[in-house]
Amino acid sequence: APLGEAPPRVMDEVPPPKLLQMVEPDLPSRLFRRSERRVEIVVDLVINRDGSVRSAAVRGDLGSDVADAVSDAMRGWRYEPQPGARLHIVRLV
Repeated sequence: APLGEAPPRVMDEVPPPKLLQMVEPDLPSRLFRRSERRVEIVVDLVINRDGSVRSAAVRGDLGSDVADAVSDAMRGWRYEPQPGARLHIVRLV
């Protein structure tokens, strides 16, 4: 965390933050050709107090093009303001 800013908290006991604005990732077509099964992308977000996304880290090895597309899009997401920076896990299906 930047100097003077508290580190993000894991908030398992509180309801998930309310999403106000979502940007769809521009995913490569190869992701959908891989198989007929559902593709799930799990992303660890850090949401700032103002509801902006500070960081988005894609779990797993789906390729840097997928990780970059998802991370770039999710940094454009906005949530309701939070009491403090917090970690949040998002599953995209």
